[in-house]
Amino acid sequence: IGIDISRHTSDHINNYLNSGIDIVITVCDNANKACPTFPEDVVRIHWSIDDPFKNWNFDQDQLDIFRQTREEIKLNILAFLETYSFEKT
Repeated sequence: IGIDISRHTSDHINNYLNSGIDIVITVCDNANKACPTFPEDVVRIHWSIDDPFKNWNFDQDQLDIFRQTREEIKLNILAFLETYSFEKT
């Protein structure tokens, strides 16, 4: 879809535990189980989305499942943005 994430990194969740996060959204069941308790008053939302990653031996035929997952996340984000009330500061 034209977004280059090749230079993005995965950060450890501990980097964010005391950073004033208001909302935590987990997108797979393993992340939901492993997600720590945030010290602040955090709204936790869980979207049970299948992880498309199967192994490091990537085959081009697997690309469609990643695209399906991307679209599922996109639809969840759009629905979230339509329904969640954000306060302006």
